Amino acid sequence: MSKRMKNFSFKPQMIINAVLHILIYVLTVCVIPQWSTVRPNDELSLLIQPSLFPVLILAFLFGLADAANYITRLSFLDGLAASVLFFASPSLSIYSYAIIQSVFLVASTIVYLYTCEFIQNEEERADKVAQISSESV
Repeated sequence: MSKRMKNFSFKPQMIINAVLHILIYVLTVCVIPQWSTVRPNDELSLLIQPSLFPVLILAFLFGLADAANYITRLSFLDGLAASVLFFASPSLSIYSYAIIQSVFLVASTIVYLYTCEFIQNEEERADKVAQISSESV
C-alpha cells in the first residue's frame, strides 16, 4: 500500500467496481430479451426495448468497469465465473448469466475487501513494531 495515499486502489476502487458491474447486470437484464443469448427470438425485453441509446450506455459502463477491473486486478473468482459461463453458455438465458455473474461478483468483493482489511492491519502492526523497536534503541 502507498504511504501517501491510504487505501489507494483497494477498498474504494473495489466498491466502485462492484457498483458498476451490478448496474451493468441490471441494465443488461432490462434491455436484452431473456433467450437472446441462445437463439433468435421475437421476445420483448423486460423493461427497456433494445435501441442504440441503451447499448451505448452499456458500452460506456463496460469501459468504466474494465478500467476498474484492471486497477483492482480481480483474479480467481472472476476467472471461475468466466469458465462457468463459457461451458454453460449454450443453455443459459440472460437472467442466468446475470445471476451467476452477480453471485461471483459478491463473493469476489467480499474476499477482496477482507484481504484489503487484513493487509492494512498487518501493515499497521508492522509499523507499530518498527516504531517500538526504534524507540527502544
